[in-house]
Amino acid sequence: MESVKYAEQELAAGFKKNKPLTVFLALLCPGAGHLYLGEPSRAIWFMTLFFTNSIFLIFTLESLGQFRALIAACLFSVGVVVYAINILNALQQVNLVNVMDQLKYFEETEADGRY
Repeated sequence: MESVKYAEQELAAGFKKNKPLTVFLALLCPGAGHLYLGEPSRAIWFMTLFFTNSIFLIFTLESLGQFRALIAACLFSVGVVVYAINILNALQQVNLVNVMDQLKYFEETEADGRY
């Protein structure tokens, strides 16, 4: 049992990703939390969605037309949804990454015969 406690202490010391830091990075810039977690493809998708939507929103606000406000409101809503999904997904992924790191660590230590 002592070896399991030692392994848990070792995991807590170095392997776990920090939840508050992940959420802070996701709030700071969509996709940054995913980059911290080591998921660059997911980060690129969130960054692309958010910034493309922002560019469309800016062009819509600068254009002249009678439906400008309606289209801008729809694009703003899409941006808020993408931003919220980014934060919630980063929070969900930090738990998944921590569990996967624990499993990988225990598989490696079991294969090495440390237990």
